[in-house]
Amino acid sequence: MLERMGARSFGYYRGGLYATNLQPFLDLFPRERFRFILFDDLRADFAGSMRGVHEFLGIRGREAKEIRSNPASQPVTPGLREYLRKPSGIPGFFMRLVYRRLSPERRHNAKLWNLNAIRRPTTYPPMEPQVEAELREKYAEEVGALGAIMDRDPSRWLPR
Repeated sequence: MLERMGARSFGYYRGGLYATNLQPFLDLFPRERFRFILFDDLRADFAGSMRGVHEFLGIRGREAKEIRSNPASQPVTPGLREYLRKPSGIPGFFMRLVYRRLSPERRHNAKLWNLNAIRRPTTYPPMEPQVEAELREKYAEEVGALGAIMDRDPSRWLPR
């Protein structure tokens, strides 16, 4: 099933090999120079996790503001989204003319406003149980190695 879904395309699988990808750095630097934080840690106690990072780095950090971003959405009209990303023709000429005169911050805000105006919230479908089982099996060895590196229990991500 994973092969059919392109799991080996675009480096998705390799990008998830965290222990393997960390190993060259662990070979160069002592383990105590690293601080590992899981997404679960941030969700459970964002402020505490950030205080731990500041303490680890030996800096006085400002209070970090938790931001929930990257909500799932889909364009109402994919064609309009593409046009707003790369406008063409006479309207596109005038849009680019105005756009170039904006400050970088206003340019960014205008781009976000345009893209947000034409999208509708959506939710991702749940992962198919068969795919989840295959992924847990495929990453099991890697998850075990990462648990050892982080000195954390990885059983939550192992095959059930």
